[in-house]
Amino acid sequence: NFSDRSWALENSPGNDNIKIQSVKFSASDGTPNDNITIKTPIKLEFVYHFLLDDILFYFGCHILTLSGEVAFVTTSKPQNMSKGIYKTTCFIPSGLLNNLHYTTHLYWVRDGYIVLYEIEDLLQFEIQDVERDFGAWLGDYLGTVRPVLNWTTEKVD
Repeated sequence: NFSDRSWALENSPGNDNIKIQSVKFSASDGTPNDNITIKTPIKLEFVYHFLLDDILFYFGCHILTLSGEVAFVTTSKPQNMSKGIYKTTCFIPSGLLNNLHYTTHLYWVRDGYIVLYEIEDLLQFEIQDVERDFGAWLGDYLGTVRPVLNWTTEKVD
């Protein structure tokens, strides 16, 4: 797993627009990384040097399985940015990801369509399963996500 990585500026991934300082996967609630399960809220943190001035910008992230299936795509809200060091954090709620190994495809975009920099597999992490409730399905759940949705059952007759 590449769940917590950092670089010195001269060795960091990037280009003339973006230089990545660090990437980190962790639990929002402080759970140790080796105990993160489908019920753990997660945060992905990205610290980077933004080397352009006065740019309408957003950060994007594809979450994929290691076999390349896209679980979902998410982006930050577009905002005007200037030169500086920024930290962008994505919060993934508990009960969304299935128990799999995941990787990322990260990209930085200006003006809604110009990709400044993109990189794959920079951050990798694992989500573990939990002990299931009595009477629940005991096999593997199919799919890359496993959302906890609201269900109701009521007797109608």
